Amino acid sequence: MLCSTSSCPALGGHSDWRLPTSAELQTILLTPYPCGTNPCINPTFGPAQSGYYWSATTLSGYPGEAWYVAFDAGSVATLSKSEFSFSVRAVRGGS
Repeated sequence: MLCSTSSCPALGGHSDWRLPTSAELQTILLTPYPCGTNPCINPTFGPAQSGYYWSATTLSGYPGEAWYVAFDAGSVATLSKSEFSFSVRAVRGGS
């Protein structure tokens, strides 16, 4: 579902969803790169599709790029936000 923050309905009865930081997203990986399973996330946080997931962390000094976490191998890197369409995994609470 694509929507703006003002037009998104509450999901699961909550409306305080946000994108996790890169550091937060990495905490659900089973092991650092290279990972031996696919997807490479702790099953407690599943189900999850294999692939790349955007974080809310923008590359310092380059506002057009952001960090992503690859759930297929456990790698972490940056790419252009406008050139790539990756999945997102929302979290609640904290910042």
